[in-house]
Amino acid sequence: MENPTVVHESYAFVCMSCGRGWERDYEIHHATDLHGLRLCRYYSEGALVPSPFTKPTCEHCDGTRLRILPAGRVASVAGTPKPVKAVKAEKPSKVPAPRGASRWHLPSLHRSA
Repeated sequence: MENPTVVHESYAFVCMSCGRGWERDYEIHHATDLHGLRLCRYYSEGALVPSPFTKPTCEHCDGTRLRILPAGRVASVAGTPKPVKAVKAEKPSKVPAPRGASRWHLPSLHRSA
C-alpha cells in the first residue's frame, strides 16, 4: 500500500429525532492497496472511526435520522430560537353534496354528431 494522502474535513450533524446538533473534525487517509483498490480511512480525535456517511448515529439519543451539513452550519443557528411545536390539524368535516348533484362522467360530456 502506498503512503496515504491526508485530507482534513469537518461536518455538521443534526439529529432529526432529538433536534441536537454538533460538529466533528475528520482526518481522512486516502490510499490505494496492492490490488489498485482505493481506500478511505476516517480518524477523529486520533481514533479510527467509521465514515460519517455510513449509518451515522446521534451522539445524544442514538437516533439514526441525521442530516449532514457543511461545517459551521450548526454553530450559525445555535443562537436562534427553537421552532414551535406543530399543532395537529383537525380533519375537515365532510360537506354533503347538494341535492340533485351527480358525478360527471366523460361520456356524458361528448355530443353525438
